[in-house]
Amino acid sequence: MSIKLSADKAFTYLKSRLFPWNFLLEPVDDASIEHYIKLAIPRAVGALKKGSDIETVFAFKVKEIADDFLRNPEDAKARKVHGRFAKDYPFAYAQCLAYAMLYDLKEEFTPISDVVDMERFAKLLGMSTDMLDKRERLIESLLHQHKGAPPGISAKSLLGQKVIYSDGTLVGIVRDIVFDNTTLNLLGAIVKLEKGVDISKLPMIDDKHVLIPVDAVKLTNAYNEYIILRPTKST
Repeated sequence: MSIKLSADKAFTYLKSRLFPWNFLLEPVDDASIEHYIKLAIPRAVGALKKGSDIETVFAFKVKEIADDFLRNPEDAKARKVHGRFAKDYPFAYAQCLAYAMLYDLKEEFTPISDVVDMERFAKLLGMSTDMLDKRERLIESLLHQHKGAPPGISAKSLLGQKVIYSDGTLVGIVRDIVFDNTTLNLLGAIVKLEKGVDISKLPMIDDKHVLIPVDAVKLTNAYNEYIILRPTKST
């Protein structure tokens, strides 16, 4: 399937009454699951909270992924992230993220069918549950394999990224990064603040820059398009 056919399918799937389950049940190559699971794990952290409506969260996240893909699936940033798996991105990445979110929430592998009647949706879509079972075994193995592994985000990729609050307000732009001299672990980012930002709860370096610890941010998607500033005791 070409990029264009994938885009056409993703657009159609967004409008279907079976959304988002059509994305989560779409057949994809095992290799694309293996590619995207490493991107999904760090972005799944905290995405589901206890008491969340899981179906609502799934729908929101899948729409985000599809919108990312439909904006421009063949631009330079997309090609770098996806490589030869670009055509599978809206389906394989959505599937990996859904399982990774459940894994993060429950601290163990959880089949989607334990929280949603996937067999019913599979029948409506004319798909085999055998395919779903096989994929779940693969994803379970990969989640255990990559649990706790570094997210694979380079410090260089953070430079120039926009930092926003969860409501979309622009905080500023990442201008530099801070490492631990001993361990070389990434400690945080120096952000040049946007004019007019409320600085009362930000750890200021000077009147234009703030140091944001790495555990106070989260990435939005596979493109690292934005960095969201988490609310903390100090922010």
